[in-house]
Amino acid sequence: MHNSLHSLQRISFLPPLLTIIVFGGLIARAMNNKDAIEAGYRTSARQAVADEDGEQAKFYYTRLVGAGDRGSRQDQLNWVSILSASGDQKAAKEQLDQLAPDDEFGFGPAHLEKAKMLSSAQSRPPGLDGDQLKKLGWHLRHGAS
Repeated sequence: MHNSLHSLQRISFLPPLLTIIVFGGLIARAMNNKDAIEAGYRTSARQAVADEDGEQAKFYYTRLVGAGDRGSRQDQLNWVSILSASGDQKAAKEQLDQLAPDDEFGFGPAHLEKAKMLSSAQSRPPGLDGDQLKKLGWHLRHGAS
């Protein structure tokens, strides 16, 4: 009797344990599918850029990055270039400001991109004022790290 009660107790733990295992497997599969989808969008976007097809590149980067913080930071920086090339300077600036803020450390390559933009403004009259020169130094320092 004692032995059969012990066996019943062991069996009663199986359904919850199986549920946890199945649920964990489903989560792992969903994450793997998400990674595969992102990789497909990334590959298609890069091919569109290589083919100089801005509309297709924008389509795939919209799916990959969109208006949020999806995709890698490099994907987000590539999105800035796509937005800029498509003429959406405001959205490109907003995305770049998120990646490379003027007052805290962000994504190094994005800081370098901002430094390039500021240095190109330096060559046009009236040049950069003191605050802009400080920002240029900030982005150069943080882009190099």
